Amino acid sequence: MRATGLNLSLPEINQAIRTEVATRPDDAKRWLASLPFLNVNETGRLIFSSLKDLNRLPLDDDQRLKLMELYRQPVSTISRELEKNYLGLPVPIPLKNRPIAEQVQQFQIEMAHGYLRIAQNAAQKPALNRADQHAVALAIQRGIRYLTELLAKSYEVYAPCPAGCWREIHQLYRCAERLGVTETEVPDPLNAAVKHSSVAHVYKQALLLAFSNPYRLPPRMLGKVLHYLDHWAGYAKITQPGQELQRNCQFLINLQEDRAGFSDTDGVVISHHAPYRLLTTHDLARVLHSQYAILREGKTPPSEGLEPDFFGPESVDMLRSLIGAWGIKPKRVFTRISRHDAQFEVAMGVDNSNFFINGQQEFQPSTTEVGPPRKRNAISAPRLQAQGKSQQPRTLTDWRLVDESASGIALRKAANGSDQVRVGELVALRQIGKTTQGKWNLAVVRWIKNTESDEIEMGIQRLAPQAEARAIRTEALHNLDSGLIPALFLSGIDSMKQPATLVTRRGVYRPDRILTVDDGYRAQRVSTTRLVQVNPSFEQFEYRLLDF
Repeated sequence: MRATGLNLSLPEINQAIRTEVATRPDDAKRWLASLPFLNVNETGRLIFSSLKDLNRLPLDDDQRLKLMELYRQPVSTISRELEKNYLGLPVPIPLKNRPIAEQVQQFQIEMAHGYLRIAQNAAQKPALNRADQHAVALAIQRGIRYLTELLAKSYEVYAPCPAGCWREIHQLYRCAERLGVTETEVPDPLNAAVKHSSVAHVYKQALLLAFSNPYRLPPRMLGKVLHYLDHWAGYAKITQPGQELQRNCQFLINLQEDRAGFSDTDGVVISHHAPYRLLTTHDLARVLHSQYAILREGKTPPSEGLEPDFFGPESVDMLRSLIGAWGIKPKRVFTRISRHDAQFEVAMGVDNSNFFINGQQEFQPSTTEVGPPRKRNAISAPRLQAQGKSQQPRTLTDWRLVDESASGIALRKAANGSDQVRVGELVALRQIGKTTQGKWNLAVVRWIKNTESDEIEMGIQRLAPQAEARAIRTEALHNLDSGLIPALFLSGIDSMKQPATLVTRRGVYRPDRILTVDDGYRAQRVSTTRLVQVNPSFEQFEYRLLDF
């Protein structure tokens, strides 16, 4: 069997390197077991330093493979602990946390380098025996998995994919195809969902992660998607493409490009000179729909090797998002128009939006009493005053328009430490110089991305052309001393049979919950009727009036 070489970016072997790192597997095992894992920073430093040295030492491939396998669990443990320092923070990550995020990415790079060197050496051999085939299948499987982890760590902080990462993933898969080891199963102790995995499985996992719209997902949901794919990635199929491409449940991959592939194949012409593969997700989409339907019925789908509580309340949002990404993709109705001349001012969050929509002043409730008498103050100040703290300043940020359509726009600005941007955040915005009589648009952040030029881009979807400030109260809510929390009122559209809704902080809505809604002139009792949408920081729901 003739093997084909790999062109991978690897650190050079240094014959003269001097290091005290343990190179015998038994010694390395004892050393790793002796490390103080409660001291995450020091242990992480020691492990990373050893990995770097090992990847630059001239070692036998069998010896290197045994050493890399020993480092897998410790690196996984350290990475999970370090992630707690930045996972879920607003974008951009604060300066003090960025080195930690970069360190976690570097761990994945060094782990990948160790396995990729083994795969590269095996690919240069003129022939492989059965033992060699198993070893190269293991090395390629691990290499793709760590490059996928590198992609995931980049998505978690909304950073661009590292240059060359996808080109190497495609190379590894293509090499496995030529060696006939794509479906060779190898043990994978770190995958709790399946005991054995393969090159094909982790390659599909990488592709599906990229096609899940990762810049639209909150970081913790991204981790759930990756874990979901530990089991379910195998339901996707990789085939040779035909001449007819379908819009839904198909993704076209060019193995020579430094990208995952095409999620939208409209207008794509297949060249016979390029190595294409087709990822189809029909079976996976059926599984998603089935699990989604079970959750909507209030039941729990089988975990299938995942944690017993994997399908929690947030899984409805995750499955709905994945159905749109891997299943029937919505067709763009409105054409995007690139523009760079408009400037927008943006208020982030329900509280901030309430303040600016209310004429840049804290909402003052009416004197109309509904329900038990209660002290009434401005909705934001009482608790802070009681604690002797100053009120959090209300802020606007300026953004440049990148492009827009009828349903959404993309904005960009220079990154700085004061930005507080999250996927799923509510925003109020208006164009500078064209305030439309001071009215603010209401929208939700659908995706975020850091650019290589140290800027932030965000895509927002419009919710309403205008909104009105409100305050709500229920005896079950004790967020503030006054019992009032900020809300926004979106009027109904009769022509579209769209009822009026309220937007509030997350956690307010319960079916048939009784609320008091204050518009500054009077207070009315309402009953919640239907949840329209829920996001990490806000929810929107319909209601009916109880007072007339």
